[in-house]
Amino acid sequence: NTNEILLGIRDKHLDACSSIILKKANYQYEIMLSTTVHYHHVMGTIYFFLIKPFHILITRTQLGRMVRNYTK
Repeated sequence: NTNEILLGIRDKHLDACSSIILKKANYQYEIMLSTTVHYHHVMGTIYFFLIKPFHILITRTQLGRMVRNYTK
């Protein structure tokens, strides 16, 4: 729908899908992000285990930038 953006990536190790939802309530916005990962084999599990902390950090940083740019 118009309030959600879906992003996906396919790799030989894993498939990942992220959903960004924007909700408006009482003159405020709420942004929700979720990521689902499907591992193809053990290497996918190891790979995501190693990059997960960076994924969280980058995601939070990007969401913060989106909010700052939107509220200007």
